[in-house]
Amino acid sequence: MQKLHRKSITETFLIISVIMTLFVVLFIGGSNIYSVYSIYRDDTNMFEEEYLEQHKKTLKLEVEQTELNIEKELGQLEKRLKLQISSRVNEGLNVAKNLFEKYQNEMPKKDIINLIRESLRSIRFNKGRGYYFMMNTEGVEILFADKPELEGKNLIKMKSTDGIFVVKEMLKIAKNNGEGFINYEWSKPNETEKNFSKISYVKYFKELDLIIGTGEYLDDVESDLKEEILSRLERTISKNLDYFWALRSDGTLLAHPFLTELKGRKILHLVDENGVNIIKEAINVAKNGGGFVRYKWNRPIKNNTSSKLTYVYPFKRWGWIIATGAYLDDLEVWTQTRKDQLQARLIDQILITILVMGLSFVLSTIVFRRATSRINKGFKIFQNLFEHPDSKLTEGQEKEFQFKEFQILSNSSKILEKYYQQINEEKIRAENALRARTEFLNNMSHEIRTPMNVIVGMADLIDESKMNEEQKMFLGSFQDACKTLLTIINDILDLSKLEAGKLDLDFNFFDLELKLKKIVQLFKNEVEKKGLKISYNIDEGIANFIETDEIRLSQVLSNLIGNSLKFTQSGEIDINVKLVEDYSKNQRIRFEVYDTGIGISKENIKTIFDEFNQGDASITKKFGGTGLGLSISSKLVRLLGGKLKVQSEFGAYTRFYFELDLVVNKTMESPKTLEVIVNQKTPIKKYSEAHFNKLKILAVDDTKDNLVIIQKFLKHPDIELDTVMSGRDGLKAINEKEYDLIFMDIQMPEMDGYETTKKVREIERKLGRPKTLIYALTAYAMQENIQRSLAAGCDGHITKPIRKGEMQKFILELVHNKLAS
Repeated sequence: MQKLHRKSITETFLIISVIMTLFVVLFIGGSNIYSVYSIYRDDTNMFEEEYLEQHKKTLKLEVEQTELNIEKELGQLEKRLKLQISSRVNEGLNVAKNLFEKYQNEMPKKDIINLIRESLRSIRFNKGRGYYFMMNTEGVEILFADKPELEGKNLIKMKSTDGIFVVKEMLKIAKNNGEGFINYEWSKPNETEKNFSKISYVKYFKELDLIIGTGEYLDDVESDLKEEILSRLERTISKNLDYFWALRSDGTLLAHPFLTELKGRKILHLVDENGVNIIKEAINVAKNGGGFVRYKWNRPIKNNTSSKLTYVYPFKRWGWIIATGAYLDDLEVWTQTRKDQLQARLIDQILITILVMGLSFVLSTIVFRRATSRINKGFKIFQNLFEHPDSKLTEGQEKEFQFKEFQILSNSSKILEKYYQQINEEKIRAENALRARTEFLNNMSHEIRTPMNVIVGMADLIDESKMNEEQKMFLGSFQDACKTLLTIINDILDLSKLEAGKLDLDFNFFDLELKLKKIVQLFKNEVEKKGLKISYNIDEGIANFIETDEIRLSQVLSNLIGNSLKFTQSGEIDINVKLVEDYSKNQRIRFEVYDTGIGISKENIKTIFDEFNQGDASITKKFGGTGLGLSISSKLVRLLGGKLKVQSEFGAYTRFYFELDLVVNKTMESPKTLEVIVNQKTPIKKYSEAHFNKLKILAVDDTKDNLVIIQKFLKHPDIELDTVMSGRDGLKAINEKEYDLIFMDIQMPEMDGYETTKKVREIERKLGRPKTLIYALTAYAMQENIQRSLAAGCDGHITKPIRKGEMQKFILELVHNKLAS
């Protein structure tokens, strides 16, 4: 009876235990199911909010940046106009000088003046608004292309609408300064009731005692800027086919890359498939200072309707509304994918819960029967194991309990912590190694480029001296070796930038055919020396202008052509540009470089794009090179949005090719040079013949040889060049004298170029001086060095070694673009 009672109690205890176990399993399973559902619901909502918020920030930033750019260009409008008209006057003056030099010994001056007048009379620019005028130093108008009835009359007493004696002031400027600008109010031909701000530029032609000039209205230049900005907005299309568009506040469409047929028309009727009036919504939002509009819209090229988020912003000065948007395909796709994943997890969790409940029922019965008598003892053993992971079971415990796995488990947290610490240390070591490698390459580049600057510069100076043929041959070999060494240095730097993800791309429109001509021209001499033929071909239908990184595309094509030239002993090299797909604003274009060279074997073609690899060690011995060119080209093509591929037959040919999806402009034309009646091209001034109006330059460099090279390169009667060998001496010179241009070395002892530049800017602010142009002239070439130079206050960054022709060209362009106004 007592045994039955004890058995009954045991069974009751087991039943209660099983029920409690099942209840716990059910509770845990239900909690997991609810947790998965909550994650499903919350994650979806949270992702949509974060996704939209991120797009909102990006879109708002893009539109605000566009507004800032427009405001910046408006702020430079007068400067832009001055540069434009001064350039035109210089072109006209060159025409006059050419005619004078050609006929001064054949014609009287009077006839030469008449020839100049008729040559300039028919020239129009700025959409036909611009024309030349010409007078003598007495104020007699010789040429007035817009009002020929005034020619031959003395206009010295002619006043502008704001009371300025215009001709008298022009004569004063020309006689005293040789050239200059004049601002005044003037009426337009068909708008006599209103006056407009006009700027003219005049220049004195001493040989014939003439003054040549032209002028332009500020509001006409602003109108040109409006058209340019609208055109730029239409060309701004991302790879995801997001784009800008612009309206007037009355709903007239000003710019849209895909609705070109509606430009100039009111589009207040546009609605999406859900009835949202997009334009009216945009106008209302813009009236309140800007905001977001969400609607359904057809996606260009892909031709599917998608949800779109657009940010609109009012540009009040011109009464415009500027907008840009992003298609939300990713949100819809992700949401559906997320739903499917979480639904699958819900079903899995329910099945697992049912399975666990069933197993728990069976196992709990078995376990409780066997474990009741030893439960207290077992817990004590487990507790001891987990509290003291290093302890060992006694012989009796091992016989009774085979739980070595629990001892291992008790040590797992320590093992995991140790592995985590090791992984973290490896990560830090890898990051430090990458940082050290980048810094090492940067420093090595600087240390190599610094003496290379002296070597290359001195070689250029020696090249100008008298030498016999043998010496010229030696110098030529020396310069070729310098060129090769610089190529290797640049390849290593490019590879480092690519691997570190620090190579930035600069997308812009450029003339594709003109670029190919220039690239082919670079290899012309080497091709002729080897007796090869080189040609390029562009498919009909490819746009005049394409948008990509011009420098990097040129680098890839130059690398591929140089590679073909190296391995081709006879035959030809062909550059083919083929049209693969054509859309309204985009084209898929294939670039190919084909040669009849030695080809690549099948076993080596797989590794041809690996770093430091030329496929065969014997090739390196025979042809030279680092094996970096193709690796760099492959990485650059990937950055541009394509993939570099190769086809080859050993001993027969090699063909490298890649395809890019590019935004194009089919209507843009290359700028035309000035043409005159006598069909003479305006000559480009040589450095020695240029006029700089006493340009004051300061060079700061701690290496004496570098300063000697700069002095020799920039020697000119109109340039006053001072040199100092430290940042402190540079500051002293700047305190005493105002300079037009400063060349600033970066790595100097005591005070480096960054700190010196910052202090120069402080001195300018303190003395109330205008900002001096400062260019970092340094052997550092990494992108972070350039950014640091600009952040310190530099206007640009020139990398050593410098060449004489490039340095002189830089001064000519800088004076023309920056200092003329």
